Amino acid sequence: MHEASPDIFKYALEKLNVKPEETVFVGDDVERDYKGATNVGMYALLVNRTGKQKQSGLKIIKNLKEILSQID
Repeated sequence: MHEASPDIFKYALEKLNVKPEETVFVGDDVERDYKGATNVGMYALLVNRTGKQKQSGLKIIKNLKEILSQID
């Protein structure tokens, strides 16, 4: 798998006029979503609905309802 280009994340940050550290990005692909977002400084969460995908060291949620419990 290929890691996402940081350009799409930088573009979104610019359009929203926010800093990376002010954002939460939620995705379901480790390389394209999670690592892409964290590489530009965003706080990332990985949605793993099935629980089959085992990833150590990542911030994982099972559903979108869990987002609020992961942020300050």
